[in-house]
Amino acid sequence: MAKVTVRPLSELPGLPPAGSPPRMADDARTLRDGADDLALNKPGAATWAKREEANAKAPVRNRLFRVLRLPTLERNWRIGALGEEEVAYELSRLGDEWRMLHSVPAGGNETIDHLLICPAGVFVIGTTHRPHSTASVNEQGIRINGTRTDHAKRIRSQAARAATVLGEAYGSPVQVHPVVVFVGLRELTVEEMPPGVHVTTSRRMLTWFRDQPTVLQPGAIEVLHSLARRAHTWTAPSRT
Repeated sequence: MAKVTVRPLSELPGLPPAGSPPRMADDARTLRDGADDLALNKPGAATWAKREEANAKAPVRNRLFRVLRLPTLERNWRIGALGEEEVAYELSRLGDEWRMLHSVPAGGNETIDHLLICPAGVFVIGTTHRPHSTASVNEQGIRINGTRTDHAKRIRSQAARAATVLGEAYGSPVQVHPVVVFVGLRELTVEEMPPGVHVTTSRRMLTWFRDQPTVLQPGAIEVLHSLARRAHTWTAPSRT
């Protein structure tokens, strides 16, 4: 496996601790009631919902195919949700100062698997659960079992969306870093990271995150987390 030197995020400017933006007070009551609080979302919630929908269309067939270990759409969603749960468990080991959200509805049909706001910065994490598969990574993208995927492109798009949403809510630019995390791989070969994207595995990601320099102070982390956890933040019309 080729060795890759990943540049640290030391050039990312830290956001200064800020006062409460107007939107934070506007929906404080709904947050207390839990109606608008994305922090209550469970890991894999959106994916489990898609699994339930797929299973409802053909429950008997899906049960039979599951016994025979044959592929189905229901199985794909189920495996995906289990992968998100595993990544969330690993992330929970980072400590209380590492704030995270799961299953964040980011507009349209897009759902961010995990949003991490921490001393190392802000990260959008996409989970890919591919048991016993092989993956290769180079500057052109990510291949799984030799087949090209759009994982790098999609996670970049989600990070750009998160940067826009959080920047508008915060009132200052917010840099968001896209990360793809594999679960269950038999082998990951990295020649070079795709532009702007870090690719790793659930077993390696904690070490990588902990190795990043501190760029956000506790005040900025708390404000960004408070904004990101509000569903209204992700649905409010753009000011631009």
